Amino acid sequence: MENITQDSKISESLNQKQVMSRNIMFVKDEKSFQDVVYTLLKPMGFEVTIVSSGFEALSLFVDSRFAIVIIDFAIPHMNSLILATNIKKISPSISIILLVDGENEDDIDKLKTGRELFYSIIFKPFKMNELQNAIEGALIY
Repeated sequence: MENITQDSKISESLNQKQVMSRNIMFVKDEKSFQDVVYTLLKPMGFEVTIVSSGFEALSLFVDSRFAIVIIDFAIPHMNSLILATNIKKISPSISIILLVDGENEDDIDKLKTGRELFYSIIFKPFKMNELQNAIEGALIY
């Protein structure tokens, strides 16, 4: 009887990890961009939660389980580096992917102090397979 209970607990733990590994939070305030990323990730089997601001993302992150967080560099109400820092304080092992406007040199300069927070930094405009590859790599990481 003890083995059945123990096996049940192990199975339940694995199921929670499998479910968690399919949950992604995407932080971006631009609706059209939200739709594009959602359309890419949903058919890949991911549960995608979209939020529009840093405060909303942090609040939701505290109460939920995500395997990956994708943050656009320019989000309202909170600097993306501050958001990533706070997320890492809550969950140090989480993989965070940052999307940055590759044409904005100010954004790129600001990243010099926060690169270590991110599993991957993708410069816009990007090809969807770049995002897909970063997500798949982050799940293994």
